[in-house]
Amino acid sequence: MTAKQAASLVYSSAAVTAGQEYTVYTGGTARVTAGLGEGTLDGARKQGTVTAGDYTAVRGPGGR
Repeated sequence: MTAKQAASLVYSSAAVTAGQEYTVYTGGTARVTAGLGEGTLDGARKQGTVTAGDYTAVRGPGGR
């Protein structure tokens, strides 16, 4: 969770495969213990999809 708007997201994991497409959600719930977790998408909002290994430059919150 961030206290302010975020313009970029970086996620790294051995479970991520380069070239694979992933869906990004915000909200919902998560419970994490020692790096292992589970969660639900209840209340989450789909933000879009990304391809692992790709970088898309943005101009900050609101595209400015």
